[in-house]
Amino acid sequence: MESRAQLKERVVLNCVLTVKSQLHIGAGKEAITPGTTDLVVIRDSNDMIYIPGSSIRGCLRMEAEKLSDNETVKKLFGKAEKESQASKIIVRNGYLAEEEVIGLDTRPGIQIDRETGSVRKGALFFTEAIPRDTKFYFQIIIDNPSEDELKLILAAIRAVNDKGLGH
Repeated sequence: MESRAQLKERVVLNCVLTVKSQLHIGAGKEAITPGTTDLVVIRDSNDMIYIPGSSIRGCLRMEAEKLSDNETVKKLFGKAEKESQASKIIVRNGYLAEEEVIGLDTRPGIQIDRETGSVRKGALFFTEAIPRDTKFYFQIIIDNPSEDELKLILAAIRAVNDKGLGH
């Protein structure tokens, strides 16, 4: 089993993710304040909007699992089993270009009462969303990839590109 200490080759893929429809990746919120947005998009400690690398990585792994055998996926993405194995792949958080400033969309939503099937009283809420055509820049770093692993990650990227995140 190879370890990170035996780095022989590192492949760095510089990627651009373009939002094709409104996107909300939530951050959670401790308390709802009347007159504010209830569900905000995630931000880092500098208040910068981003897409977590772990979210992108999860989408890539899901597509890789559809395209290849389980052992190849485990070698590339790692495994947490009886004998764990470190991941060969790191996906950095996706950020806007430094000069890009976006206006977030705010969309309303309602909650449905499951018992009555109608709108729950006082259930109007607002969600922040990243507008379509917004671009995020991120890196995928792969240590010591085999040719098959490289082909797999490129095929997974193509699948995510064709289907979108979260499909």
